[in-house]
Amino acid sequence: MEAVNLSWEWHMRWGSAAVLLLILFWYRRGWRHGEPEAASGRDTIPHSPQPVRPVLFGMGLFLLALVWLSPLYFLATQLFAARTVQRILLVGLIPFFLLLSNPAPVLFAGLPVRWQEGMRGWEHGRPRFWQFLHSATRPSVIWVLFVSVVWLWYDPKLHGLTLRYDGLHQVEMALLLLAALLYWWHILAVAPWLHTPMHPVIRILYAVIGSGPVKFVGFVLLFSAQPVYNYPAAIQFDGLHVSDQGLAGILIWTVGGVVYTWTAVYLTRQWIGLDDDKPYLPHTYWSNEEAMLAPGFRPNDKSTPMKNMNRNGRVPRPQPSLQEQQAHDAL
Repeated sequence: MEAVNLSWEWHMRWGSAAVLLLILFWYRRGWRHGEPEAASGRDTIPHSPQPVRPVLFGMGLFLLALVWLSPLYFLATQLFAARTVQRILLVGLIPFFLLLSNPAPVLFAGLPVRWQEGMRGWEHGRPRFWQFLHSATRPSVIWVLFVSVVWLWYDPKLHGLTLRYDGLHQVEMALLLLAALLYWWHILAVAPWLHTPMHPVIRILYAVIGSGPVKFVGFVLLFSAQPVYNYPAAIQFDGLHVSDQGLAGILIWTVGGVVYTWTAVYLTRQWIGLDDDKPYLPHTYWSNEEAMLAPGFRPNDKSTPMKNMNRNGRVPRPQPSLQEQQAHDAL
């Protein structure tokens, strides 16, 4: 494998590096301020601090630095396959790691106290803005936004402009990351909680269809006979008739939606595991005359007193005995 007509002009992007360092400092400040307050009972961070969360957030920032500061950024202006790797990371792994750490409470704790007090009153002090924000971030709206942003930057004319103007390339990356963050925000159901979490089945489907727009582009590129984009350099394989565009199509089709598929599988296992976490019911609860009756009917003899029934005409669920629980655990 060799790269033809590749010119090397990579240089450090100090402005982007400063932004990433600022985000890292902001998160560190929020973690240090939020951890002791959470331990003392103050509701600054709603979840107990877990050491793995900063690691996940750090992995997301590391991958973001990889696509924005490393030589991969320059290669993405020379090779379409490198641009493909950059986009796969922006819409897949980077938002996945960043939001899996649930960073919003930590970042909120890192803000100045005056800003925190002002933001706490937004829901009641600015009802129109809050209503607009709630409507604009519905799952259906975010899905349309995600698909539109992903497909927009594959337009040949607009794509060619990103190769000529570096500023437009940065706008492309920022919009892709923002749309992906909003989409993963609904999949992972993390803070801020503006909406009621979707049903587990809906979340699974939402994660699965997230890979559709990405894989569709790979399918089109893989079977396209003519080159769609004109990049300065190209990759050639000895003995193989695989172009740079064909390699990009293979990457998109094979690994473009892996994170979405893996997340859907994990959510499915989590949903199925909810049944295993339910408390064990002794047979005396479900194998009796009352349990076999249709709703609204009561046993003829030895009827349960009304004071022991709930509004549905059922007796409150009894707790299993120690022997029954031990027998269930032994199974």
